[in-house]
Amino acid sequence: MPLSTKLAAAIKLNVFVCIVNRLDGWGRIYSGTSRRSPWKILLAMLFLLVCGFSVYPILAIAIAFGSRDLLMASVAHLLLMTGYLASIYKLSGNAKRYAWLFPLSCWMLMAIFCFALRMCYTGKLKWRDTTYGAELSSG
Repeated sequence: MPLSTKLAAAIKLNVFVCIVNRLDGWGRIYSGTSRRSPWKILLAMLFLLVCGFSVYPILAIAIAFGSRDLLMASVAHLLLMTGYLASIYKLSGNAKRYAWLFPLSCWMLMAIFCFALRMCYTGKLKWRDTTYGAELSSG
């Protein structure tokens, strides 16, 4: 396919609709695998907030107050976390450098979790332009 055709197709793509559809799809998967119970999803969100995002405010506090020990601990946390993510990315066939994009991808994962929580709460999910109701969760 020529580049001009690919570019024209990309311009016609409505990015917002594409993202919402992906969030709906992943939210459906997460709410379905949790059997419409929000607790596992809430625990995963808490884990990401405590273990993933906590390093950034602590790093800022350490820099602001000049605390060398806190700075060393937060940099070690950041490097270990990023190193583990890089090795997992490599094992899954992705580029290791994507581990540095963790803050962006983590916010996207939190959005997916929010969509899944909404589906757990309402009991409604959408798949291929069909909306299914709460009767699915009772079977």
